Amino acid sequence: MNHRVFTVRVKPYQDESLSSYLYRLASFNGTKMLQLWNSLKVNYTAHYAQWNDINLIDSAPINTINVKRLSEYVNVSEGVLLDCTLYNVQRLFCGSKEIERSRLLSGIIRENLHYCPKCFEEKKYNRLLWRIDHINGCIKHGDKLLQKCSFCNEEIKYKDISVIGECPYCENSLCDSRISQRIDEENLENESWYSATWEYLINNHDTPIQTYEVALRILFLLNNQKEHLDLNVIENNMRRPGSLPTLLQHARQSLAHERALHITFLLSVLKDNEIGLRGFLKLELPNIFREAINYKKKLLKDELFCLAPWCASYKKSGSLMKTGKSLKRRASGNILKYYLVCNTCGCEYAINEEDQLEERTYFIEAFNKLNEQVFEKPSLNELVLKTGLTTDKVRRSMAYFRSRSAFQDLDYQNGFVINEDLLSQFIKAIDKGETIKVISNWDLWGNINDYLSYRYHIRVIQTLNKKDVKVIEIKPDKKHEIIELLKCMYEQDEEISLKTVCEKLGVCAETIRYWGCNKVISKMKEKQKVKSILEKKTLIYSKVDDFLLNNINTKLSAAEIYKHIEFQRTVLWRVAPEITAYIGRRRMDHNQKLKVSGEEL
Repeated sequence: MNHRVFTVRVKPYQDESLSSYLYRLASFNGTKMLQLWNSLKVNYTAHYAQWNDINLIDSAPINTINVKRLSEYVNVSEGVLLDCTLYNVQRLFCGSKEIERSRLLSGIIRENLHYCPKCFEEKKYNRLLWRIDHINGCIKHGDKLLQKCSFCNEEIKYKDISVIGECPYCENSLCDSRISQRIDEENLENESWYSATWEYLINNHDTPIQTYEVALRILFLLNNQKEHLDLNVIENNMRRPGSLPTLLQHARQSLAHERALHITFLLSVLKDNEIGLRGFLKLELPNIFREAINYKKKLLKDELFCLAPWCASYKKSGSLMKTGKSLKRRASGNILKYYLVCNTCGCEYAINEEDQLEERTYFIEAFNKLNEQVFEKPSLNELVLKTGLTTDKVRRSMAYFRSRSAFQDLDYQNGFVINEDLLSQFIKAIDKGETIKVISNWDLWGNINDYLSYRYHIRVIQTLNKKDVKVIEIKPDKKHEIIELLKCMYEQDEEISLKTVCEKLGVCAETIRYWGCNKVISKMKEKQKVKSILEKKTLIYSKVDDFLLNNINTKLSAAEIYKHIEFQRTVLWRVAPEITAYIGRRRMDHNQKLKVSGEEL
């Protein structure tokens, strides 16, 4: 069928989801939904569209549908078509930053149909609002949305729908529901607020708002909209006071990697403070409040305190002590001065040029992320995936907390016991001037985790803190030199890694670290990964199919598949969620067939 000439060019309804519109468009023109969808793929050479990817049409349309081509086919503007998706929500808070989009709406897009029979009776199409986890009622008719077919009592998955307004399992009309439940007065106001807010979000075309500006406005609301900042008031008004430091980091733009605040957090704050999204976006903050958030206070040593929540010296002024190092110039020319350490817990700090206290270790970050997660006897890899920290950071953080008997339920080396004789030997070696590098190569260590458990023991840290550290002068032009090298390697598709950069420059990894260029290399390496994924989409699909075919009699885990295609799931999901969805579905089908054949035998 030539889709450039449709017999019937239907228009989408104002509140219709794009997936619903494609169902109707296909039906009116006597073709199949999948056939139409495959003619609208972003890339004609991409893998065949599958029902399991149907949710991506409404949540990630730019990656899933060629909206421009569809617009030409049906003579409907691209803007109107995108209004049938959650694109405007993503654009408002994330702009064009694809990596952030996944986190913004993570967990709120429904895979099962919630519906109002009376709406179906009026017009048979799926409303976009029904997709949102916050929406549980139909304000127009005053009824709660049904979550199952009232005839067969089955939850209806979007991927199984073949006819709009009809149960795919028993084929009864969803208009003829035998169940109806009114929204009670107590919940009506809540449902009305969320429905109005999401309608405004979906149809919003305002200029994107920066994440730091969102955080500033949230802090202003939590400050009871008073111009004079009071962190105690803000903390008392928060559902989770422990997230205040992170919120402040967003507002001050001091996070290592910028990321969007989750939409659920934003809306919960707006709801608690009885303000609509329109009012929030038009908020004007007093300059005195903005300045207070970003105030660069002149710090004195006796005013400083440890920032680690688990530490006995937490928030106790004067609890930090200076180390032997007093100055370090970064490659950018910025200076870290007054190196400090908490002798109670071992966390290290420094004061930057803006007179702010920075943690030089990463144990506080690890502590916060581990507290946010719920695990059941996790492995090291699971901790890495859940926290988003590097393997090295997780391994060292767990070693640090292991020697302090913290997070024992998360410890993949649970049961490890410090040998006091070996600990004493470690400390004596340091006192005699032995380097950490030499100690780490002792034959006494069973593995790297054993060594790290001793390395981050508080007594070892306290011993190391007695040692003087040389001031390292960094040449400011080194960062520019490395950036130019990385650009060249990126353009020529040369592998970017710390090792390859070191080889190109003829220096060691420690020198790169001294130059302060590890993050520069890491960012360019990540950019290269994204480029590689986009160029290899078709190849990835083929590698997945071949791997499953070659292991037809073997039950496969997701980790095995991602290892074979040589991509991390998280990286692939952020850039091409349709591929990870395909892998998940194919693996599930593969293992299910294996299970069925085993039962038959």
